[in-house]
Amino acid sequence: MSLIGLAFMSVDDEKVRRWTLNTFARIGNEDECVDPIQHVLSRMPPGETQTAAAGVAAVHKLVRKGDPGKILAPFDIHPQLQALAALQHVAPAKLDLSALPLNVDTASPDYLRLALLVIGLGKSTVNMLNPRHADAAMVKVLGGHPDPIVSQYSVWAITENPNLGLDDLGIDLRDIEGKPDNVRAWVYQLIAMDPDLAEQNFDHLVAGSSDKSAEARSGLIVGLRDVYVDGLDDLILTWVPDERHPEVLSRLYEHMVRQSGKCPSYAEYVVEIYAAEPSSSALRKRLEANAFGTSLFARFRDIAYSGSADLFTQQVTNVTNNNSFVNNGTMNTGGLSQTGSATNQGGVNVQHYNPQQITTLMTQLGLAEEAIKGSSLGKPDRDAALGAIEAAKNDPTPDKVQKAVDILDNVGKIVGAGVALAPVLAPIMGAISSALGVR
Repeated sequence: MSLIGLAFMSVDDEKVRRWTLNTFARIGNEDECVDPIQHVLSRMPPGETQTAAAGVAAVHKLVRKGDPGKILAPFDIHPQLQALAALQHVAPAKLDLSALPLNVDTASPDYLRLALLVIGLGKSTVNMLNPRHADAAMVKVLGGHPDPIVSQYSVWAITENPNLGLDDLGIDLRDIEGKPDNVRAWVYQLIAMDPDLAEQNFDHLVAGSSDKSAEARSGLIVGLRDVYVDGLDDLILTWVPDERHPEVLSRLYEHMVRQSGKCPSYAEYVVEIYAAEPSSSALRKRLEANAFGTSLFARFRDIAYSGSADLFTQQVTNVTNNNSFVNNGTMNTGGLSQTGSATNQGGVNVQHYNPQQITTLMTQLGLAEEAIKGSSLGKPDRDAALGAIEAAKNDPTPDKVQKAVDILDNVGKIVGAGVALAPVLAPIMGAISSALGVR
């Protein structure tokens, strides 16, 4: 409803109009969203090709009961633009593509960008850009286009479409330093995202790490996010101390976290970074998210819980109290010294966990919690497991810990390989049992 309201407002910003239409395509529905899409198209200024394309794409994505052509007819949108925009969401066989192919020599940059978007998504028709040449050949030609966004889209299409590769790049790597920032960013990403290409073009990784443009450096580290090759650790560990752009620096840390299993020096570096961050910092959460499934996750959780020194890592102290008390139930307590009179009419269970056990318990319960949340477990079992974990974390008594372990054990048996939880939960419960003696 907020999006519909925004669509009917008089918005001056072209990007707001365009992204409103793009969002309708993502989350909208035919019954409620066609009218606001038409309203945006009717109010857009002449020449907003990208806004028009977003509207066409949204209509073709959402309309199933009506006729998209009739809905778009009042807006006099060029047939080529309609065909290219519709291809993002509709199979070629269901569209009128008689206006294609484009003529790459005369087509405007807006149309070429849209065509490259379709190619990158793998939705293009045969010879969409030239009747005599394959799309891959045209992508290569457009890499040298004078419009920097067209050139950027040509590289982006190669990174996205698995049928395209470095051979389809229309930019000589020897000339990369003379290209605009945005183009360099995508070329660096293209080279970095494939381990073989990264190894073969390591000199370009070095050049990218010291590029003056933060956008270009960001493209490089985005490509390296899930890649590790010999010698890369030296490059990254040299790069990190000199990086001043916060987003690029965060992405460097992400790479180090995700590749920490292959490079122990990465692990020690990011552990220090994590420990130095405030407990509620966005960077800590970002590092934790990237560490899930790695051995670093447990180390981060250890730091997160033991970092609360007043709760988990302080020394256990003896409490001397001269007051009297009466307890009519069951009391779980740690060390307690009373010099007054104590009357207890129920059972007293004097048992507590030491700080190291508490840290281990919180870490392992946190791992179990993340595994449950990331699974497709049914709601009743999911709620029961998460509730037991939360209770044990909030008040780690032996009874509550045992209940959590029992429920997790049952969950592993119930879901089996369907959710792949059992293999994840088994070592967690084993670690709890080993550290706390829970059976």
